[in-house]
Amino acid sequence: MEQTPGDSVAAGIPGLGCAAVLLYRWTVVHERLTPAILSRAAAETGITEHESHRALDSLLDACLLQ
Repeated sequence: MEQTPGDSVAAGIPGLGCAAVLLYRWTVVHERLTPAILSRAAAETGITEHESHRALDSLLDACLLQ
């Protein structure tokens, strides 16, 4: 699997990009992430809505969120 620019090496999970790391950190701080607050999380982390949906998919695929 080829990493794209912006993928986080520090995360240690191939394919988990910076947006996913930001979204995961936001979720840990706020103790939950629901579809209703995904746009708020995106705005507060500085990622786009599109990036937030892709990041959420990555986090679900990596079993970091359910």
